[in-house]
Amino acid sequence: MSKGVTKTMPGRGTSQKACKAGGRSEQGASWQTRVLDMHLEQCSSTQNSVFSGLSSDIQNDLIKSIAQVIRDEIKSEINFAKFVSVIADETPDISHREQMSVIFRYLTKTGIERDL
Repeated sequence: MSKGVTKTMPGRGTSQKACKAGGRSEQGASWQTRVLDMHLEQCSSTQNSVFSGLSSDIQNDLIKSIAQVIRDEIKSEINFAKFVSVIADETPDISHREQMSVIFRYLTKTGIERDL
């Protein structure tokens, strides 16, 4: 790197020179190792080792994954149904933006009527 150019390393601060060891500085690597060790120790010491996705990225990924599974199941049920009715309605909300509601009505394999 040229002089005067500072490379920012996420979670590791800044460096005036190129990083070694695969992009990690020794100080940053030891800091991360200590944090990871502390976290794993805390998780293993509790009786209730339940996943805690506190990061908004993790939460959003989980929500997207669950939504995809539900969507796939609904598509599968609708594709299996002999008859499907679709009801769509659109109306403006208080801010004058159009809001659309779509309802699918069908019978599942077991004969249960679903309205989604």
